[in-house]
Amino acid sequence: MLPPFIDPIYVAALADDLLNALAGLLPDGPSGPARGAGGVQQIAALAAGTLVHFVDPHGGVYRKAFGGADMVTVNAGNAVTGTVTASGLAT
Repeated sequence: MLPPFIDPIYVAALADDLLNALAGLLPDGPSGPARGAGGVQQIAALAAGTLVHFVDPHGGVYRKAFGGADMVTVNAGNAVTGTVTASGLAT
């Protein structure tokens, strides 16, 4: 049985909606992580389009098997459109 998965982009979007609807959840100067770099707004913005997160079979961080072995992304015409970065995220 697979472990339950939580979609971090969904959670960030939900938190951002709550912060927008309930101003009391924010500190007086909303310049902290909720609104700053790496905060829920920035994470929720990743929801635009399709985002794929590559992981190993055990859920670990994506790493190249060999130095020159890049995982590539292709379009509908099977043309290479890019490579998967070290973050494991691809659009």
